[in-house]
Parts: sequence; C-alpha cells; structure tokens
Amino acid sequence: MRRNLERERISRWVSVERYFSACLRNLRGDRRAVEDIRAAIDELIECRFLMRIGSYLAFLARAYLRQGRVADARDAISRAIDYQERQGERWCRSELLRVEASILLHTGKTVRAERRLKQALAEARTIGALTFALRTATDLAAHWAATGRENSAVQLLAPILNEFTEGFGTQDLVRSSRLLAEIEERNSGGAS
Repeated sequence: MRRNLERERISRWVSVERYFSACLRNLRGDRRAVEDIRAAIDELIECRFLMRIGSYLAFLARAYLRQGRVADARDAISRAIDYQERQGERWCRSELLRVEASILLHTGKTVRAERRLKQALAEARTIGALTFALRTATDLAAHWAATGRENSAVQLLAPILNEFTEGFGTQDLVRSSRLLAEIEERNSGGAS
C-alpha cells in the first residue's frame, strides 16, 4: 500500500495506510500505536470513507482491551456496531459481537458474554464465515473449558476445526487446535 501511495498519492488511501501501519506496529508491541490507529480511523470517518470502518473499530477495541483500557474498548466496539448497522456490512457482524463478548468477559459479565458469543457464532454460520465461526467457537470453548464444561467445548470446537482443509499454519487454526488438544488432554488425564 505504501508503494502504491508513493506512485500516486490518493488522499483517502493515506489514512488507510496509516491505519494498517499502526495496526502492524500495535501487533509488534508498540503501545503508542493504538493512538495512531484511533487517529487514522477518525480521519477516515471525517472524510466519510466508511467502508470497513466497523471492522477497523473492532481492531481498535481489541487493542484497547489488551492495554486494559476497558472503557475505551467498550466505546470503540459500540461505535463499531453502530457503523456496521448503518453501513449494512453484515459480513463483519459476527466478529464485532465476538469482540464485544471479549470485553464483557474481561469485565466479569459472563452470562451476557456467553450470549453474545452464541449470537456471533450463529451469525457467522448464517453467512458462511468459517473463520469467524472458528474464532468465536474458540473463544466460547475456552470460556466453557475454564468453567468446567470441557465436553461441551470439545463438541463445539472439534467439528468446526474439521471443516478446514487448508491453512493449518494460520494463527486462528493454530490457536484453536492447541486449545482443543489442551482440553482433550485434561479430559483424558482426569479419566485415568
């Protein structure tokens, strides 16, 4: 994207490049990048470039949550859901609900969080978004395993993992596979 901007500077894409650059810095551990993510999103909203803005705000919410900035995370995901509904971008709704559930779990609202995760999973399945379904199922399975519902966690996660035929090195599949293996190991260890 940066190389494209060097060839032709399209003003709207400058903010998009800033957003993705800040996201990469955030994922690499730069705690200050979160403010650059927020600033890039604000620029995009100001110039009315709203395509995918709900998804961008959801990433911001997760970044805030990783820093323990719960109020900021809650505000970002609320804005994300609002934009998603106004834009009619159903493709990301399940992911937004999953992020909202993460915030709810972080604040101890487990019943509401579990409800959101179930909604997110149903939404992902409805639109055929297998990766979003996997992410949500992984979060829900982790919650269930942590609350003594290991069998339910395995029954939920295993069939979704089995739907994948490629991409086994991706972060989502690695995380899900590890979680499933850990749960199954705990279950078999307890049975002997």
